[in-house]
Amino acid sequence: MRTTIVEPGGYWTDLYLSGLRATTPHPDYADLRADLERQFAEGSNDSMPELAVDTTTRRLATWAEWDDVSRAAEHAVTPLSGYGMAAG
Repeated sequence: MRTTIVEPGGYWTDLYLSGLRATTPHPDYADLRADLERQFAEGSNDSMPELAVDTTTRRLATWAEWDDVSRAAEHAVTPLSGYGMAAG
């Protein structure tokens, strides 16, 4: 008996380089688009960059706290020096 185990992980595509195409917006969705635009303008990370920085900082700290547990659970290899550290 042969068994293949696939562990999904990240992979690179050119989706954001050449895979995205814009279409003409359908008029039936005009009200929804306007509502979403209003919501995003009122409370998005783009309209409050300090919120995005704070959220990212908290997430990075949480990930760092759980790094040992995560690596032990996966029997992962030791990360490269500086891996995951923000450039500064």
